[in-house]
Amino acid sequence: MRITTRGVRPEGGAWIIRWTVANDGDDPLLILRAVAPHSRFRADEQEVAADIPAAGEAEVSLPVHVHHSGDDVEDASLILDARSGGLDWRILAHLRVRTADGMPQPRTERIDVQQGGVTES
Repeated sequence: MRITTRGVRPEGGAWIIRWTVANDGDDPLLILRAVAPHSRFRADEQEVAADIPAAGEAEVSLPVHVHHSGDDVEDASLILDARSGGLDWRILAHLRVRTADGMPQPRTERIDVQQGGVTES
């Protein structure tokens, strides 16, 4: 599993942040929901429905509100609820968000994957 920032653009008081989610596994992966819960890097939970084939990738976008005071936002996260191989998974991308020229630049520092976390909606 790899999650990299693909692009950032302003829109309506938020930043639309696009990530590429790469599935390095042998089974397809369905991303169901995404959320960024940090108080300074925040996006409400959103349904995503991104199908990622085995050894493939897809894009996930979220409107994120970023509150920065000139310093990095540490311990921010992108949380994805997913299904693969008949199991539910929670994918937690730990982020560091730097700001350059007023634009947030999130970078994935670590990814944790655990079974469970998906609830039916």
